[in-house]
Amino acid sequence: SEEQVNDLVDVVNQDRTKLTYLTFENSAAYKMEEANRLVNGFSEVFMYMGIVLAVFAVLLLSNFIASSISAKTRDIGILRALGATSGDVFKIFFSESFVISVSCILLSIVGSFILSGVLNKVVCGELGVNIFVFGITSMLMLIVLALFTTIIATFIPVRNAAKKKPVESIRVS
Repeated sequence: SEEQVNDLVDVVNQDRTKLTYLTFENSAAYKMEEANRLVNGFSEVFMYMGIVLAVFAVLLLSNFIASSISAKTRDIGILRALGATSGDVFKIFFSESFVISVSCILLSIVGSFILSGVLNKVVCGELGVNIFVFGITSMLMLIVLALFTTIIATFIPVRNAAKKKPVESIRVS
């Protein structure tokens, strides 16, 4: 009734330090509370899934780069025999790893945008909210993680291979 609405307006307009919160109990408030619980549950699950997948991706990228470099130990020995420094060898292999990493980053960004859009449309169509958000922060984290992984995964195997004498590297392969 109009009197109840006026009473509610008076309560809201009172000193806000005394007012801690208002509780509404109706079907819309219940649906909003359920949606909020659902979003919080999904966000926690997907955060942990994202961490696991990121670790898995880092391990895969590191393994791929390290395998590529260890397969070219003979090439490293030949380059060292021709007078290339360890820094020169690192630059060569880092260039290759960087191209691979940039390709992975671009595919990951495009795939994440498409997947989050599809999942939001399918899963969250009824709720009217987007649970799966892939924005600038996510892209920057992906780029930093991939580049850091590339640098470390390239540096360690190249350093180990460049430490060997050129004759040893050529003979081993």
